[in-house]
Amino acid sequence: MRHSKYLLIFLALFLSLAILAGCGNGPGKTPETSPATDKPAESGSTEPAPQTEPSDHDPSDEPWAGDLQESSIEETVLFDEQGVKITALELSFGSYAAELKLELENKTDIDWNISTGFLNYSGGTAVNGRMLDVYANFDIMAGKKSIESLRFSTDELALLGVTKMAEIELGFYIRDKDDRDSFFITGPLSLKTSAADHVQTQDAFRKTIVNKAAQELFEYKLIHFSEDEIFNEKGIHILSQTLIHQDEDTLLLLEVENSADEHIYLAARSLFLNGLLVDDSTLTGQFINPGTRRLVALDLTARLSQDFADLYGVKEIGEILFSVTLEDGEHKDLLEPREVKVTVPGAKAVYDGSGKELFNQDGIRIIYKDLLPDPYDFIDDIHLLLLVENTGSTDYIFTDPYDALSVNDYMTDYYNMTLDIPKGGAAVIDIGIDYDSLEENGIYEISDIRLIEMVFKVMDNRYDVLSSPRITLTY
Repeated sequence: MRHSKYLLIFLALFLSLAILAGCGNGPGKTPETSPATDKPAESGSTEPAPQTEPSDHDPSDEPWAGDLQESSIEETVLFDEQGVKITALELSFGSYAAELKLELENKTDIDWNISTGFLNYSGGTAVNGRMLDVYANFDIMAGKKSIESLRFSTDELALLGVTKMAEIELGFYIRDKDDRDSFFITGPLSLKTSAADHVQTQDAFRKTIVNKAAQELFEYKLIHFSEDEIFNEKGIHILSQTLIHQDEDTLLLLEVENSADEHIYLAARSLFLNGLLVDDSTLTGQFINPGTRRLVALDLTARLSQDFADLYGVKEIGEILFSVTLEDGEHKDLLEPREVKVTVPGAKAVYDGSGKELFNQDGIRIIYKDLLPDPYDFIDDIHLLLLVENTGSTDYIFTDPYDALSVNDYMTDYYNMTLDIPKGGAAVIDIGIDYDSLEENGIYEISDIRLIEMVFKVMDNRYDVLSSPRITLTY
């Protein structure tokens, strides 16, 4: 079977809400402002040696199970209710995917949309108790049948340690095309294959991800692996953590198990790298079927590109901190946010807090880092990069009022993220300056910029405004 070295990057794309970021190069600009007190970060290797749990032998040297072995199914009616019939016809295997052929029959006078794998269905597809990203969306007219297929990536199965497809678990969301409020959910549907007596070992993924043959095949470098259970709430367990580097991306893979008897939605947000808040949005959101495991991937490079990471002194990752929330199948809260920390032994959890001080009062210190082009080669926007420290006595909400930026005395469009900065914490402030807006004002290059002015807003948890910092940069 053929394999793709980009599997892990694709996993991060589908398993999280991240957008992959490439790397760009270009000179920044230093403003003519008064210097601030520097806070240099300690230097360290950009790629620390792989860290694994102590054992009597090196599991990475063990033989790898390797490619997926073929199995078959008998024609099976999976669902036949409310005028909708779903029949599994055939399981076949190709170079890149296993394919399950289905017959969908609509015996009603309603046009139905049948989907699986999306967030509007409280569940998803699993093979041998390991959840996969299988997305499909079909329209079936009233009184008609349709032959459709679901594809299972052989690379994703291999990464999860699945060598034989013994049992396939499916679920479908069936909606009236003309009435979004009219729908029903099939619930988990089980399909046994000819390999039904095959037993999936619990540590199959862990043996695969550390295996040297797998690392060579998928072309990734193992930075850190741990089997410490770092989260255990409401039946959700984070059983292992893997940090890898592939091409220009650094990915954190979390092995998550749902031992509860209901579907649970796990969301992660507010990413800190080495103690520095780099993203306060939702990082990923995934449903996990009861009794299954799911690999949740966070693309750290998408949250802080390598160019920007170097600027902030995050040359290696020693600590990853984020918060986890849990909801039931109807998105009702099961758990308030809980902090989850991944520590990488041997790597220094530091960042560079040095730069030119632009503002320092009311418990807020703003430091200028640089003015850089967008890390995507195909985007022309310019980024004003700042570091904000909360030196006050409480948590702050750091944001901006509407229309708060001018460049060369022209009001300019931009985008920014509202951040909840904890007491004593620091955050990356990335002001994306829209290139089209700059161009309208006769600004085409970073070198054309001579003056930037911007106003921010600092609030407490009751949204009372505590301060309105104003910064001025001259070049």
